[in-house]
Amino acid sequence: MSNPLIQQNVLQLSLLNHQDKPKVKTIFCDPYNRQYFNHLVIKQYNNDIYIGSKFQFYQQIITATSSKPCVYPYHRISKIIIQFQTEKFIFNQFIKQKKPQQMYLRQSLSPRRKCQTPSLLDRQNFKKNRYLKTEDPDSRNVQSRMERKVQSIVQKRSMSQHKQSLNSSFNRQLPTRKSSLQNKIHPQSTTNDSIQNYFHNSPSNNLKICQKLIEQKKYEDALIQLEEIDTPQLHIQKETAYMKGIIYMNQNKYDLAAAQFAKANKGEVSGQIAMLQSVAYKKLGNLPEAINCLKEFLSKKQQRQQQIYYDVLIYRAKLLLKLKKFQLALQDFNQACILELEQVNYFGTLGRGDVMRITGKYSEALSIYSQVPQNDDILMRKVLCLIEIQQFDQGLRIIDQLEMPYNSEPLYLKGLLQMYLGQINESILSFEQSIKQNNSRKAITKSLQEIAKIKIDQRDFYSAYYTLQRSDHLDVDKEAIIKLRLFTEGVIFLMKRKYAEGLNNLSQLINNYQLGDFIKKIIFNYRAYGFICLSKYQKALNDLIYMSNFCALELSSQYNKYICEGLVMAQQNQFERALSQFQKSSKLCPSKMEPHFYKSMTLMQFVQKHALQEKDRYIKNALKHLDKAITLNDQSCNLLFHRGILRFYFGQIDEALSDLNKAVDKNDEQNSKIFYVRGLVRACLNNNKQALQDFNHAVNLDSKYAEVYLNRAKVYQILGDKKAAINDLQTYMALKPQDPQFHLWAGNLLFNFDAHEDAITTYSHSNEINTNVQLLKYRAQCYIIMKELNSAMADLQKIIELTGDKKSYIDKEGLLALKTASMGPDDNHGPLINKYKDSKKALNYRLASAMLKKLIKLGSDGYVFLQSDLYFFRGVMKFYMQNYKKAIDQWTQSYKLKFEQQTIKTESDSMASLMSYQERRSELEELSFEDRTYNMYEYYYNVAMATILNKQKSKAVDLLNQLSQSLKESYEDQINNFINLIDTNKPQAINIFPFQNRLCCIFPTFRVGCIETRLSFCLPHISPPSMNPEFDLKLIDNLQVAPGVVESKPEAPWIRRNPEGVVFTENIQNVELDLKSETVQESSNQEEEENIIMVQHEQMQDLSSTIPTYNKKDIEKLKQQLMLDKNVELKLAKLR
Repeated sequence: MSNPLIQQNVLQLSLLNHQDKPKVKTIFCDPYNRQYFNHLVIKQYNNDIYIGSKFQFYQQIITATSSKPCVYPYHRISKIIIQFQTEKFIFNQFIKQKKPQQMYLRQSLSPRRKCQTPSLLDRQNFKKNRYLKTEDPDSRNVQSRMERKVQSIVQKRSMSQHKQSLNSSFNRQLPTRKSSLQNKIHPQSTTNDSIQNYFHNSPSNNLKICQKLIEQKKYEDALIQLEEIDTPQLHIQKETAYMKGIIYMNQNKYDLAAAQFAKANKGEVSGQIAMLQSVAYKKLGNLPEAINCLKEFLSKKQQRQQQIYYDVLIYRAKLLLKLKKFQLALQDFNQACILELEQVNYFGTLGRGDVMRITGKYSEALSIYSQVPQNDDILMRKVLCLIEIQQFDQGLRIIDQLEMPYNSEPLYLKGLLQMYLGQINESILSFEQSIKQNNSRKAITKSLQEIAKIKIDQRDFYSAYYTLQRSDHLDVDKEAIIKLRLFTEGVIFLMKRKYAEGLNNLSQLINNYQLGDFIKKIIFNYRAYGFICLSKYQKALNDLIYMSNFCALELSSQYNKYICEGLVMAQQNQFERALSQFQKSSKLCPSKMEPHFYKSMTLMQFVQKHALQEKDRYIKNALKHLDKAITLNDQSCNLLFHRGILRFYFGQIDEALSDLNKAVDKNDEQNSKIFYVRGLVRACLNNNKQALQDFNHAVNLDSKYAEVYLNRAKVYQILGDKKAAINDLQTYMALKPQDPQFHLWAGNLLFNFDAHEDAITTYSHSNEINTNVQLLKYRAQCYIIMKELNSAMADLQKIIELTGDKKSYIDKEGLLALKTASMGPDDNHGPLINKYKDSKKALNYRLASAMLKKLIKLGSDGYVFLQSDLYFFRGVMKFYMQNYKKAIDQWTQSYKLKFEQQTIKTESDSMASLMSYQERRSELEELSFEDRTYNMYEYYYNVAMATILNKQKSKAVDLLNQLSQSLKESYEDQINNFINLIDTNKPQAINIFPFQNRLCCIFPTFRVGCIETRLSFCLPHISPPSMNPEFDLKLIDNLQVAPGVVESKPEAPWIRRNPEGVVFTENIQNVELDLKSETVQESSNQEEEENIIMVQHEQMQDLSSTIPTYNKKDIEKLKQQLMLDKNVELKLAKLR
């Protein structure tokens, strides 16, 4: 082997001829891999062969140089012989594989040359497994140390030697091949830079670079660098895994860190890595796995003499202590104590003491702590034991013995001891000093917590909130502070009446965090308060019951519990039990008005749920409870509003208006219902314009309040604004399209506007027209006015069939009597016809008179036909039966009843006592002939006609003369003319009063002498249905124990009470509720002012003799002791 490459201890590459087409153009090799790598890689790519260590190496070489270094070209290759030093290793048919191939050669170091040589065993294994899996490399270029030697050898060879080794095809392409060969042989750039670049990117250098990046906290760059060198060929996977674990620990990715440390700790277990892996699992909260990581290392006895074994043992004991496996932890600490004989540390002994302290054996713990040299750490452990056995004074003495008593931890313990001794202000000062020292994160966190707890105990939640806010600017454990912070924020939300936000904070704290004893005892009380304010009484009661299971309820909590129980029972219709609970709450807090208010609403709900005959009696009791509640608090808008409704119900209009006026003045929330009810009250007092203003205000506050539009339409109807009334009624229909009463209200409105035909149509459109009595009644009255008597009688007959209404029967029979008199009997009058068929006089009038007589005997009025009307129409029948005397008697009885009814009506008016007798007869004396049976003038006229026909002419003439004097000139001339023509023989028709379109026109005329005339009368007067606003019964139905109706004002838990008063601070303030009204208070204050002045003057004179005199020096000393601020001094000077 004369090849110079062998002599230089590098790889020799020999190429033999092959019959096939050329497969390999170039061979690249790297002779330096033997110093750093245990494997030699041979790779084929694009007819080139690469021999080296790593794909990345070749890629760097290619990018660093412009041409491929270390080139050795051949043609027609049959075999590749790779010879290392003197041994030959033949790879048969390596080039014949279709895909790029990769092989790994096991190498060993030659003892003589200290270089890598293949062993015999490796050769045999290689022959068995000659074809191994390969990877596809990219275009690669390798520079070697022998590049210059290869170039010099190639230059010395003659061209003839090359031509002999090439075939004919190569000879034909000699010029071009020669130029390309020269480019490959003579690269443009040197290889020194490439070789230096390779050494610079060696694994050891890369690890150092990663370490520097980690120190500079460039974790992402370090991870990228580690990924590049993390390959099995480099055998540095443990180092890279360890560094990755360190990076993930710094990034708080503890799960990834634990995985990397586990990878780094494969094989020979490292105690340091095992501890790091355990720390990662501890951060994840997986303490069992953290302990398991240390088990394998601690099981090796040969490690026990190392310091790391002691550290791992102590760490595992601490983990077991956290899991409360005290016996196992104590075993580890005892084992550590044995190792402490050769060490200076005493963590094992301290651990034993900690186990005793945590398990409640404080005396044994103190004894163990005394066995080791004393320092501040051990003394503070002793203080913790003394706190548990409540030897606070001794603990304070130990704190004073510390070498560094002004560190955060000793100051925190000092504040804790002072707090247990009741020295609250001193303890706060110690906690503040601990925070100021700021040299212990744990102590600062606990100091902030204790200050906040003290403020919460004092119900000073704003101070507690601002104390916890300081954590934003301090190095504290935010997770430890978050629970107190959520609680204080939630309570402050409740204090600001932001109940939803407050409940959200408190519920988040309860559901997502494990509550400590301090918060657990109070948080449910505050959440219950929020639930009550939002009318969620059952949830509030659940919280209070749960709280009572582990602590005694305070006065406010017990009061709220009674209130919630009563409200829940009232909603479940357990009225007696509810009233009992309200009574208990009233006894517990006599000054609270809410129990009396809840009693009132419970009684109202009891009345609605039960159809009681004594309904008004229970409502009166409810009114009494409201009176009691208002005596306790006359500033409550809700109380005044509800009492105004009950007073309105009982007809106490003026008192109701007074309550509602006060409620409007105190109506901060602008409740539309208050204006609506006051509008109804004012409308009932005929203050229609003021009522209209209230209804307008209610609509402005709530545009969908349907009842307001209905009653405003009634007011508009009274005021004569037809268009506005109809518009409001249409709005009411749009808001309540399913209201079955809508057609009734619309028909009544049209009825009042004399649109009787439209009213009939509106009534008829209702789906309930055949079942609703009111619809049938009002439609029958419209038919009567329209003179459609058959339709009217049909509607009245339906009412009789539905209800058997007596008044409807009278109206129907009265119409039937008039119909019989004018048109004759029908088939229904068979018995009466048989009774009067032999009579010579008119049968129709006899039948009608008999029917009216039957109705008169009933002794009651109909809706249309009153008793006076029945008497009058029977007199008409008697007149046509020519029984004039009885006719006059019937008419006189009718007029008498009419006059009495008119008198009763006028006396019912509030101004009746001021009216004269003549004024009280104004309705009868009114000269009107429409929609009434008769007036006074028609009565005298009809009596005069019957008197003439009864052959009492002079008396009749006197009546006519009196009538003539009472009427106007137009009627006076007609009456005088009638008197003059009575005795004449000239036939003439005279009608003094109008008769067209009146009932009298269907009755026959009669003769008085030669004068043809008729009686004057009409159908009875029909009043339209009342559209006046009146008490809305829905207001009573809405008075019940329900959310939105009952005023939810529980006892605030941040207010501390005792039997003597309200405790705002540590000083008790006596609160005496003055139950006097505002007017009584004003009068009494004026009387007391003079007495107060006199008493103060006398007291000042008495005190002047007892007050000691101070000179200026004493005053200055007092100022220095008090350390008054200058601003305070100025304020005090102004007050003087």
